[in-house]
Amino acid sequence: MNLGYEIRPPFATHELDVGGGHTLYVEESGNPEGIPALFLHGGPGSGTKPEHREYFNPEVYRIVLFDQRGCGQSRADNPLQNNTTEHLVADIEQIREGLGIEAWGVVFGSSWGSTLGLVYAQAHPARVARLVVASIFLADMAALGWFTDEGKLRAFYPNEFNDILSCLGLDSEKNIFTRFYDVLSQGGNSALKAAQAFSVYDAFCMEISPNRDEITAYIRDAGESLIGSNRLYAHYVKNQCFLEKDQILKGCKKLKDMPVTILHGELDLCCTPDNAYRLHVALPHSTLTMVPACGHRSNDAMKAARVAAINEA
Repeated sequence: MNLGYEIRPPFATHELDVGGGHTLYVEESGNPEGIPALFLHGGPGSGTKPEHREYFNPEVYRIVLFDQRGCGQSRADNPLQNNTTEHLVADIEQIREGLGIEAWGVVFGSSWGSTLGLVYAQAHPARVARLVVASIFLADMAALGWFTDEGKLRAFYPNEFNDILSCLGLDSEKNIFTRFYDVLSQGGNSALKAAQAFSVYDAFCMEISPNRDEITAYIRDAGESLIGSNRLYAHYVKNQCFLEKDQILKGCKKLKDMPVTILHGELDLCCTPDNAYRLHVALPHSTLTMVPACGHRSNDAMKAARVAAINEA
């Protein structure tokens, strides 16, 4: 059953030079005269896909997708240089101004996209009419520590986590992302093995019932591209995502007049449900929906909730 809208091809694509050696891929689809809607992809280090358009009614919305710095079809002299959260927020503004958009009718982001959406809305509240965020990642010490601290997420998949430590030559999780970044930066077989090990661990944490054969096939097909995407991820995480301590929760007072919808899977191991709850507490006027039997990766119920929240009148 198709829970989303018809996926139409873009009516326009753009290569936007944002300076610092970066050129962004930007696409527009749906109704050219419609309500401007912005989709923010996850990661850091992922990218947009055609299916991301299906969350938006193409008759109603002018749908804008872009690949963040160093991701997807965006190009860079050095993907990590001039690549911080502040740069990404500035990119969104440059996209908005370049497309002649006064304000976004709705901004949607999931996982890292929720982080970026919240930071952008707090920096430019007058440019966001409505915010919908899913699979919340607050990028604070509680959320970042969950990935590596002994007895937390690693307790669910100890073999996969220990494979990462082995590839990195570590006997504990201390400074894991700094070491991960250094190994990936060296390139070669060691970098590939480390990227593969982390990608397996990450993929397992995304699902309620991970399929080992499917994950193995994905890792095999991705090949050396895993090095670049994981290096960008490590670049952000080892730098606490370039955010100040508790920046998102402290900045929620700037969103007191903005309609905010929060969606989260009840069984999300990657970004635990307390991320969504803490955000809701900081935004008491927001609407919080916990989706049953849903992990980090969207299932049919989560997909339906996203479509409904984005397209509500």
